[in-house]
Amino acid sequence: MSRRNSPTKRKVAPDKKYNNTHVTMFVNRMMYGGKRSTALAIMYGAFNLIEERAKRDPIEVFEQALRNVTPSVEVVIVPAFPTATNRSARTRPRSH
Repeated sequence: MSRRNSPTKRKVAPDKKYNNTHVTMFVNRMMYGGKRSTALAIMYGAFNLIEERAKRDPIEVFEQALRNVTPSVEVVIVPAFPTATNRSARTRPRSH
């Protein structure tokens, strides 16, 4: 791992069938052992079931599911006891 510079972020190409980058990112994370075609078949099969049963656009349902599982508030941990590695914590002088 180089200490000089970090690699540039790559843009994710949108899905060919639904033209959506979230679908591509989900398939990339779902993929096991490089089996992209299997992961796509599972995803498209699930989308077909959503379309048949819910009678709604599968991308709408997928985006709503992503919004439901995404945290709405960011949690920032503030250390109670500052250490040598955490110099940003404020310290108070001790009272004797």
